[in-house]
Amino acid sequence: MYVNIYLHGCLLHLLELSICKKPKVIPLHTLSASHQNRDTCVKSGLKAPFGKSHHHYSKMSNNMLTASCYLDFDPDRELIRKSVYRRIGYNTDAELRPRIASLVEEYLDHAKHLIQSSFSCVVRRIEQVQGPIVIIENSIHLTSRIIARLLKLCQKVAMFALTIGHGLEERVRELADQGLVLESYLLDAIGSSLTEKMADSVQETIDQRARSQGLSISRRFSPGYCDWHISQQGAIFQAIQSPHLDIKLSKDYFMLPQKSISGIIGLGSPGSNIVSYSPCKTCKKHDCPGRR
Repeated sequence: MYVNIYLHGCLLHLLELSICKKPKVIPLHTLSASHQNRDTCVKSGLKAPFGKSHHHYSKMSNNMLTASCYLDFDPDRELIRKSVYRRIGYNTDAELRPRIASLVEEYLDHAKHLIQSSFSCVVRRIEQVQGPIVIIENSIHLTSRIIARLLKLCQKVAMFALTIGHGLEERVRELADQGLVLESYLLDAIGSSLTEKMADSVQETIDQRARSQGLSISRRFSPGYCDWHISQQGAIFQAIQSPHLDIKLSKDYFMLPQKSISGIIGLGSPGSNIVSYSPCKTCKKHDCPGRR
């Protein structure tokens, strides 16, 4: 981990040195035409920009929850900042170079104008667990020994997908195309941190709903980690089938936009030990970036 932090720090230093003359920083709030209909989307209840503490649910029932949401940005700014620092290789209490610190603050101010967040979540009954195969109602099959061990302890499973939209990724590409490599790198790190923060918020929403039904939830797990193959994204999207979720799967099962997260959360009785379930306790891959 220390090697990674050192290398990230060196990378940032090299990015600074590679720019002999400080370029003009193009304001992030200069949005492309594809984002100008944001107010219409908000009024229709389909999507909403990241930046306020508010949730709009377009559909909600016993099994289905589809939401477009404003997520709380300003009160959690310090948490986002610390997350960004870690992603670019700094300790949270480290003193950044003035230019990097200034860019981080400026981009945190404007990133919320580039975010158009949405998520969908469906809760289904677990019908059967056979070895590494989990059979969920509506003929959804998940294949993973680690996921099967978790869901064997559960009664239901929440399958979700979320995204912060295309806007920030498009801006990252624009900055890179204009030779603003450092700026592009920092904005991308902010986008990743915001996506994780949104996933935390979605997990909290699922937890609140589970508690109202007398259930507890597990940690969240995503395809591509442990022994759960990335192709299992297909099963999650098959279960969700939401017309309001602006995420596409590539032929290799990668999500577009990239600033998206999909996964599952187990729901079970409070005494089922699902809260403490972690495959990391027995995993020998100590250098895994997802290790908890």
